Amino acid sequence: MRSVVAGMTLLLKPSILFSASRSISRVINREEIKIFAIIASEAFGYNIYPSSLFGLLGANRVQLFIGRHKDDYVSCSILFLDSNKDSGLHMIGLKKDYRGLGLGKAMTSHLLHHAIKNKSEQVHLVASKLGSPIYHKLGFQNRGYLKSYII
Repeated sequence: MRSVVAGMTLLLKPSILFSASRSISRVINREEIKIFAIIASEAFGYNIYPSSLFGLLGANRVQLFIGRHKDDYVSCSILFLDSNKDSGLHMIGLKKDYRGLGLGKAMTSHLLHHAIKNKSEQVHLVASKLGSPIYHKLGFQNRGYLKSYII
């Protein structure tokens, strides 16, 4: 077995409020896609090529975000809205030197703010061991596990 990630869901209620962060911005051009790819590559430990992300620019149901800490871009994420109006959170990543500062939680809250604006009732994600505690604190519940194997 190579890895185990938790499938998690949050049921959104009108009474739940999440705030958008001024230090997080939507990716709107190819230069920002390159920044996203650098952050994601470091965060996940494998190469993310900008060319694989260019097609997402301007997509109606996909939003990419990058976040700053002081003067550096250090976090990234993707918000996807499906045809049922459920939202999926993907590639929530943070450069290793910036972990433990609450920046992952800020990025997740930012995404949840946008999911509510999209009128989503449910939000889904897969969580690593590092991310799972953050998502539990925000109200996500485990729905099962995805195990990856190497043959």
